[in-house]
Amino acid sequence: MAVNTAEVALNDKDYLEKTIEKTKKVKSKILTSIHKLKILETDIQVPIFTAVCQNKDINLYKLMRSYGINTSSGFLNLGDNSVRIRIPKEAEELIELLKKMEETI
Repeated sequence: MAVNTAEVALNDKDYLEKTIEKTKKVKSKILTSIHKLKILETDIQVPIFTAVCQNKDINLYKLMRSYGINTSSGFLNLGDNSVRIRIPKEAEELIELLKKMEETI
């Protein structure tokens, strides 16, 4: 049933366009709110981005998790000071958590 639902959604052009526009809007808000982390090159319509803390001694995954920010560790060859963040449906809660977290670095 889930596969069938996904197939229908992927074939619905209006749904896809709305989803892409929503992702762009939310991601843009989030990215412009980040001031102390480096954001690796990312496409504005892709619902994930990689953030890097300039201080290599900071385990960004653990720090973000301690603030309730759900992340994934970075890729191979990226240090503990990097994480991948998925774009949520709404930006406000993540922005507030990121602001609090950035105050500590």
